Parts: sequence; structure tokens; C-alpha cells
Amino acid sequence: MGGIAQAYACNIPILVLPGGVNRNQISVRPNFSADHFYRGLVKHIEPIYEPTQVADVMRRAFHHLRNGTPGPVVVELTADVVNQEIPEESQTYTSPTMHRQQPSAGDMADAVKALLAAKKPIIWAGAGVLFAGATEELRELAERTGIPVFCTMPGKSAINETHPLALGAGSGMTTLAAHRWLNECDVMLCLGSSLTRTPYGQSVRSKTRTTRMKLTKTKP
Repeated sequence: MGGIAQAYACNIPILVLPGGVNRNQISVRPNFSADHFYRGLVKHIEPIYEPTQVADVMRRAFHHLRNGTPGPVVVELTADVVNQEIPEESQTYTSPTMHRQQPSAGDMADAVKALLAAKKPIIWAGAGVLFAGATEELRELAERTGIPVFCTMPGKSAINETHPLALGAGSGMTTLAAHRWLNECDVMLCLGSSLTRTPYGQSVRSKTRTTRMKLTKTKP
């Protein structure tokens, strides 16, 4: 449960398949119900109560794994159900489509204008840079603009930490270079991060102009 909670906090998309008891024992103490106790710790959870549900439940599970904010998904395998055969007419599973999201052209133009007008800009890189496979694009952006990069702990290694423009990574603590840039910057370009306030991360000054973008991988 601790590992699942940490995966939820770090936006890690994993599929968890815990075994469950027989259906006639679900509410009998002291049997454990993942469907009951894991809610609030995962992005999506659903038990399988009938063999005919397998295709639909697994399709929904992989939809949540592939789309939206990443996080753990749980499918509870009820003991007496998983010992049954799936009827041929219910073997209808199809792989769900991955839906892409990207900033509008206007948002990107505004971000470019803000960066060009900034006196001391900084790039804040989160785990979304890694999920999007955009580490090379981030490095190229930093080198073309000369803007230093700070990485969150989930986004650690979004840029090589030996790179001259790398300020280092940080949770509640960070490097002196990152601390100074985060406190002195006038424009922050946030890539692949929710900027959620948390005691496990650096805070963003309210007077800093922040432009946030959600990254998507456009290459196949």
C-alpha cells in the first residue's frame, strides 16, 4: 500500500493486480478488499465480479494508464472468478487509444514572448519531460536560449546534471544555484509539472510570472 501511494504521489503509471477472496466472502472479516481500502491511493480501481467483465474492466484500466495524469491503476481479481473461463462472446478486448494533448499555438507564442522579454528566466522541469521522452528537446531549448534548468525530484535527470545549464534537482532542499535562480527569476517556464504546492518540493514565488505547458510525445 505504501508503494502504491508513493506511485500515486509521483504520477507513476503502474498496473496492480491484487488477488481477492471469493465473492461470497468479500464482506466477511478479516478478509481484505482492495476495492474498498485502495480508494484514494490510486487513480482508478475496479474489481472483476464476472468473467464477462474482463474485457471492459481491462479496457478501462489501460485507458486510465495511457491517458490523463499518470498514476497507479488497480484491478482486483476475485478468486472464484479468475478460475472461470471467459465466454467466447465476451472476448472483445480492444486496446484503448492514447489521446494527445498539447498547448495551443497562442499559448506557445505567449511563452516565447515572455521568455524573450525576461531578464532572468528559468526552466522548471518535472516528470512530464521524462514521460514525454523530451529530454533532448529540453537540452536543445536550454542551449538555444541559454536558460538554466531546475528539475523536480520526480523530474530528476530531465537534463544531464553535468550540463553547464543544469541547476540541479530539489525536493524540500536543493542546490545553492537552484535556490538563487528560483528566488531571483522573473519568468519561469514550467514543463511537465503540475506545480502543486507540497512540503516535498520547492515553492514558487507568487510574483514570478509562470508559463506552464503540458508536454506530449509527438514522435511514434
